[in-house]
Amino acid sequence: MLVTQTRIEPRFYTSFTPMNYTAVCFFTETIEALERKCAVTIKSLPARHYCLVRPAVIEVERENLGYVVSHPDTGVFAYDENLTSALDKFYAAFIEEYEFLKDNANQLSPSLKHDLETFENVICAC
Repeated sequence: MLVTQTRIEPRFYTSFTPMNYTAVCFFTETIEALERKCAVTIKSLPARHYCLVRPAVIEVERENLGYVVSHPDTGVFAYDENLTSALDKFYAAFIEEYEFLKDNANQLSPSLKHDLETFENVICAC
C-alpha cells in the first residue's frame, strides 16, 4: 500500500464545508495516482463554531467505487462514490459525534468518556 502525506488549506465555502475544490481535485489526483490511500493534514473545520486544537491528519482512501475519509484517532469515517460528498459526510459525522459525546458527557460509559477526551484533544469551541 502506497501512502503519501500532503497539506491543504481551505480557501472558500462550498455547500456544507469550507473545502476548496482545488484541494479536492488535489486529493483526487493524489489518490488516483496512488490508487490507494493518502494522509492529509487539515487546519480547520467547516463548522464555524468549532476549531481544531492543532492540525489534524485525516486519511483518504480510494475504494473500488468510491472514497473513504477517516480520522484514525477518533474512528470517525464516511464513504461516498464522490470524493467531495465523502468529505462533506465526514465533516458532518465528525461534528455530530463530538456534539453527541459532549451533550451526553454526564451519562457516558468510561469507554465513551475516553472517546470524548480524544475528541477534546482535537476539537474545541471557537
